[in-house]
Amino acid sequence: MAGLLKQEIGEILHIAPERIADDRSLYDLGMDSLMGIELVAAVEVRFGVSLPIMALSEGPTVGRLVDRIVRQLRTPQAEQTATDETLDAVQRLATQHGSEADADTVAGVASAVRDSRVDGSLLRGDE
Repeated sequence: MAGLLKQEIGEILHIAPERIADDRSLYDLGMDSLMGIELVAAVEVRFGVSLPIMALSEGPTVGRLVDRIVRQLRTPQAEQTATDETLDAVQRLATQHGSEADADTVAGVASAVRDSRVDGSLLRGDE
């Protein structure tokens, strides 16, 4: 995977992929913010994952980006587990507070929680 990512980066930076070290910042190689957006688009096309633009503000290296891409490729099952846990947590909260919320309302609240990226541990009471 690192080789494919280096090919994309090499095309964007107009340098040979073999000159790109796994642990060297892409900014040290000359990447700017517009090139970063181009890289995000290339990663989405090549690997089918959405790389957050903020990932490029964290001192991006090939190694770090590969780790992030691999994690995203492995998350479909984890996302379903998180979805189920979020639905359960919202239902428990509704029950605790005396609400007889219907399934659609619970699903809507759970979706809002997921979309806002609220940590599910707060809902589960894991603090």
